[in-house]
Amino acid sequence: MIRRPPRSTPSNSSAASDVYKRQSLAIDRAKLYQQLKEQAIRDPLTALYNRRFCESYVQNQARELLLKGLPVSIILVDINGLKRVNDTYGHSAGDTLLIEIAEFLKRNFPQYPIARYGGDEFIIFLPEISEEQLDDIEAKLRKLKVQWQIKMTEKHPFPQDFAIGAATATRPDEFELIIDYADNLMYKDKHGLNSL
Repeated sequence: MIRRPPRSTPSNSSAASDVYKRQSLAIDRAKLYQQLKEQAIRDPLTALYNRRFCESYVQNQARELLLKGLPVSIILVDINGLKRVNDTYGHSAGDTLLIEIAEFLKRNFPQYPIARYGGDEFIIFLPEISEEQLDDIEAKLRKLKVQWQIKMTEKHPFPQDFAIGAATATRPDEFELIIDYADNLMYKDKHGLNSL
């Protein structure tokens, strides 16, 4: 005797349709949740991480690495003259400068988390990078910056420059201090006070 599947009745078809709709709705909600979660930690202009991400990163990944005895280094980057660019060439030029620097950082540090830390400041997190390694990375960044400035001068009429400050933490209690230390070095670089 050959068994045939039962014929689809309106109630069976409706129930299957309801299950499908619920599953589809659940998938759409999960995707939306992921999009909102990503938007909450991204800067809309540069697509880099934002300050909220920095706070989470510091509380989680950086602290965990430091507790394991591994170093965490950072590089702070501050745009020189962004207000002057905005005032002279308009805010769209200032936005362009922010985007250009963000792209430069992403291109040269693709393996590291980078965030827009403030209006004209960026931070690069360098997990498991020692102070000696950081010195090499910072020197390379300064060379790349000069090459980038030459290209940007040909591309845009406004000045493109940024200051750099870098520091390393080896203990959890040092992390907040290295942000201040790197900020101080960045300020000195901005005002030509570093003896490089």
